[in-house]
Amino acid sequence: MQLYYCTSFYKNFTQRKKEDPQLNECKLSDEDISTLTNRFKVSYLGFHDQKKQIYECVDDQVAIMFKGISESGGKNPYPKPIFKNTTDEDNIELYLKRKMNIHDVQIFTPGDEISHPDGFKLKVQKSSIDHPESGYGVFAYGSILPGTVVAFYPGTVYSPYDLTPEVIEGNEYMISRYDTIVIDGKRWAYEAETKAKTAVYMQHGTGVHIDQGVLSPYRNPFGIGQFINHPAPGDMPNVMPFTFDFPTSMPKELAPFIPNVWFKKPNFLYNRPGCLLPSVIFITTRRVEDEELLFNYRYNPEHPYPDWFQQPDLEEAQRRWKKPTLRSAFKNT
Repeated sequence: MQLYYCTSFYKNFTQRKKEDPQLNECKLSDEDISTLTNRFKVSYLGFHDQKKQIYECVDDQVAIMFKGISESGGKNPYPKPIFKNTTDEDNIELYLKRKMNIHDVQIFTPGDEISHPDGFKLKVQKSSIDHPESGYGVFAYGSILPGTVVAFYPGTVYSPYDLTPEVIEGNEYMISRYDTIVIDGKRWAYEAETKAKTAVYMQHGTGVHIDQGVLSPYRNPFGIGQFINHPAPGDMPNVMPFTFDFPTSMPKELAPFIPNVWFKKPNFLYNRPGCLLPSVIFITTRRVEDEELLFNYRYNPEHPYPDWFQQPDLEEAQRRWKKPTLRSAFKNT
């Protein structure tokens, strides 16, 4: 279980760093990281114990990230719009092209720099992938350890009973979890700017203040997972999606910054005890240094691929798609 090895390495290294502040991840060679990670491959822990340890490591990281967001008030990390009035619904298609496919409009502006608690930076900017359909991507600046939580997949959360053809058709920004819950990230950045501008208009135009809790989900700077691309031919993924549930025990001052919202209150099958909101997060699977973040979309190998898609690991894809899933067209975690 790759994430177990990586998160175990992360937890071990960060604990050692607390004891010896002189330790520097930037000075670790790839061979050092490989040697340390391999120590966990001899683990005799069962699957459920491994998963428990992954969650413990991830929970700690997410708590630190959210604490920083709450203390700073968060910010919109997305590229700026190409038109002034983002509340004009007539511009939505142009806006989405602007966000997702910069080559269609020949203009692009990077998002603001995002500071991670571990000391590196993230930024949404023009992808390094050389393809006519490539748009924005997420770039890391600095050195990142394996097992680091780097981003969340933002968007509207759907149970399979609430999905409609209108939501699914032509939507490349839906990601499915193993439990068949689907997250739609297509309109999230647009809604972030629309709500922010509406709040300013209401305040200055009418004197009415919008509850900041309405804006908070859109001010999570790490809610940029929808911009992470699939690797180009010859490249390999450096992050992996992981099914994550934000717990009901989350402190009330942190919960508003969860970058997900239910489309509709879930029925009893999906309203699980202890789960405030289901989500997907991204974790590094190797050392990442000054490069674009990439994850394997894991499209079903039994269906035709888009011309830009190459399968990094066909055997792994075939193994995963043997399990029942909701929709073959979605990115799969």
